[in-house]
Amino acid sequence: MSEKKAFIFTLDAAFAVIVLSVFAASLFFLASQSHEGGAVPLAQKKQAGDALAVLDMSGALSSKNSSLMNSTLASLLPPSLSYNLSVAYYNYSGGFVSVANVSVGATSPNQTQFVEAERQFIILNGSEIGNYGIAVLRVWQQ
Repeated sequence: MSEKKAFIFTLDAAFAVIVLSVFAASLFFLASQSHEGGAVPLAQKKQAGDALAVLDMSGALSSKNSSLMNSTLASLLPPSLSYNLSVAYYNYSGGFVSVANVSVGATSPNQTQFVEAERQFIILNGSEIGNYGIAVLRVWQQ
């Protein structure tokens, strides 16, 4: 009878070690994954989206003025971030026709890690839609 209890005790201890090992391995895996993403890209995406909203609401996007867009972005984004803003303007006449393109900021991200925010907007001429635009802002850590 005591041999049966010893076997059950050993089996119980072995099962506990297996469960503890799986728990520890999953904990280490999750901890290593948190360093890859984290809050920094999310904060950068929020900053980029907010900057596009400010550009739109202030009229900088509808002005098609690249120096105004560049100076506004430089004042909105922290100096530790580089950015590239591309704005495409379209007119609708039987289909979308490209009217103009504006690009400001750094030419292209040298980093593999960058975040992107997009905003679509319209430019009104009186009560009619003059142009349709798509602004894409990429930001990355310098």
